[in-house]
Amino acid sequence: MSLVNRIPELDGTNYGKWYQKLEIALAMGNIDLAITTPAPIEPEKPVTGENEEATAWALREKNYDTAWTRFDIERAQWRASNRKCLMIIKGSISDAIRMLITYCPMASEYLAKVKSQFTGFSKASAATLAEQLMTKKYTGGPGGI
Repeated sequence: MSLVNRIPELDGTNYGKWYQKLEIALAMGNIDLAITTPAPIEPEKPVTGENEEATAWALREKNYDTAWTRFDIERAQWRASNRKCLMIIKGSISDAIRMLITYCPMASEYLAKVKSQFTGFSKASAATLAEQLMTKKYTGGPGGI
């Protein structure tokens, strides 16, 4: 829990440091499943084949039951991880930034939205904008400045 308290609040100037500390805290707390693994996929319910023997069908049903049990356990673990990750992520972001991020039910998607707020421009885009700012000249006109 002390690692969670050491995550600096994301305030717009410290994204790299914030993300690094967040990853460490989630991993050390062993709750990073939702950001490292996609949500489990429900197994497909078997359908009886036209000429399928009863023993083959019984085996497929048994395999499905086993797969469903495994899925149910993995889903419960993943949901718990996702809920905890979202709470920690949202709790470590300043109110001003948190209000800019739209609702997202999955921690990995929420992190991607946060990242997009801070990595939108490439260095090339920034250099082009800086060059235009320095080289543009006012030529007069009806619109003014």
